Amino acid sequence: MLTYKKAKRRTISGKIIPIILSAFLFLSFDAFSQISQGFNKIGEFGEFHPDWAKVWKTDKVGFIDEAGVIVVDPKYHNIDAYGVYHEEWALVSLGGRIGFINDKGSEVVPLKYQTISPFFDGYALVGLGNKVGFIDENGNEVVKLTYNTIERFGVFQPDWAMVHLTGKKGFIDRTGHEIVRAMYNDIYPFGTHQDNWAMVKIGHKIGFIDTKGSEVVPVKYNGIMPFEEGRAIVSIGEKFGIINEQGNEFVTVAYKSIMPFGEYLEEWAMVEIGDRVGFINKLGEEIVPLKYYTVEKFVDGKAKVHVGDKQGYINEQGIEIVKLIYNNIEPYNEYQEGWAKIRIGLRYGFIDQAGGQIVKPIYNSIEPFDQYREGWAKVKIGERYGFIDEKGGQVVPNKYSEIKHFNEGRAFVYIGKKVGFIDDYGYEVVRPRYDVIRPFKNGRAEIKLGNKVGLINEMGKEIVPLN
Repeated sequence: MLTYKKAKRRTISGKIIPIILSAFLFLSFDAFSQISQGFNKIGEFGEFHPDWAKVWKTDKVGFIDEAGVIVVDPKYHNIDAYGVYHEEWALVSLGGRIGFINDKGSEVVPLKYQTISPFFDGYALVGLGNKVGFIDENGNEVVKLTYNTIERFGVFQPDWAMVHLTGKKGFIDRTGHEIVRAMYNDIYPFGTHQDNWAMVKIGHKIGFIDTKGSEVVPVKYNGIMPFEEGRAIVSIGEKFGIINEQGNEFVTVAYKSIMPFGEYLEEWAMVEIGDRVGFINKLGEEIVPLKYYTVEKFVDGKAKVHVGDKQGYINEQGIEIVKLIYNNIEPYNEYQEGWAKIRIGLRYGFIDQAGGQIVKPIYNSIEPFDQYREGWAKVKIGERYGFIDEKGGQVVPNKYSEIKHFNEGRAFVYIGKKVGFIDDYGYEVVRPRYDVIRPFKNGRAEIKLGNKVGLINEMGKEIVPLN
């Protein structure tokens, strides 16, 4: 707007002043006549728009520019400041509906929404009733008002936004295309179980979708364990199976339990059906049939197995190297290196590493080796004792009612109440016929039979006959 001072500076002669002044008065009257057209209030310039001032007329608001020209008709109930929601737009409302005008005062988003969020990442959430959608920075409704809630893009996938519809969840892309139909009760973040998969849930069932939105694992499982070495244990009800990284169920959901691979052997996992257990390999093949009640840990390439009251052993190939004919098998090496004590009924013996019977189970008891003499073990049949050696051979027959510890190469042996002695080769030096044999001293021992006494030497010869 020209002012009087500006006009005066541009005067060439005094004659032009009246003409310019007349023009100034005419323009001023025209502009201020618009400002005075019933406005109740005029705000400050620059408060809501850099070059405009908000004006009120009755219960409506609009904008005028610095020349006083109405640039936005006062027809809205409210106009927010420019830049709050969109850099070049201002939110306007009328009768419970909101939209946007641009910096020229034109409506770029029609007033048909009840809620609009500030723009983020190029989109603004708009709502009407209990439905929401998205508009873009050009005001286009790129996502129709179909959903109850729409979350931000990029939370789950860079170009996806989670949508909610009547309690169900899905995903849309930035064009509004439905990548994953809103059909899941819950969707978990990608990478929780598998890098490119997200767990999904319908009711009490779970499965997986991939980064293309495809259901790679059907929603039919009650539980899915984290993946390890490309496999995950899954369950339906009280049954378990295994899926691979492609989502294929390569171990049918049929087992009561599946233990982790490596707990028994690196390539094996124990499985259970009913009260029986066996093993599968990493291909899902049953390499040990499910016929055992229990399987103990592998030691030196073998594991003890049980069926009822019978025990045996399997090797690392799943072969039964010790048949299940024994009521008990004690750990290997406890009695003799490479041997295991076995029992059938009330009889004991020994087997070797291959399961062969080194000592047949004919003894009522077998004591540990080396307790009486190095390399020998005391054995019992009925009420009679003898010795076996470390090769399993019988070196002292089971004919004695008692055998004492060896001392200086001899051990006292008894039959009933009569005593004799054997040497450390098992030879009966003195048959049990004395009532008493005293310990040897200086190569001699006192003997007694009834009321008679005498002396014997280390060879058992009576050097002082019984008197």
